[in-house]
Amino acid sequence: MDQSGAVAISADIERISKERTTIFAKERTDAGLSDQDRQRLKAIERELDEAYDALRRERAVHTARRFDHESNLLRGRIPHPFRP
Repeated sequence: MDQSGAVAISADIERISKERTTIFAKERTDAGLSDQDRQRLKAIERELDEAYDALRRERAVHTARRFDHESNLLRGRIPHPFRP
């Protein structure tokens, strides 16, 4: 997995989640959310969905590469580092 990509995505998720928490806290203290807050909340939910989807894709690519490497190792195409 491209660690910088996964780290950046995780940082985005953290940032967006904090904003969502702030809006939810505002909802509890006020008489409710404004139309602007509701629209932002919808956008946040969409951004979170997209970020988690991107993170899943990053992990899938990493896993596919790992299994491809392990498959070649098991088939003897790559010399095993511990095998004489």
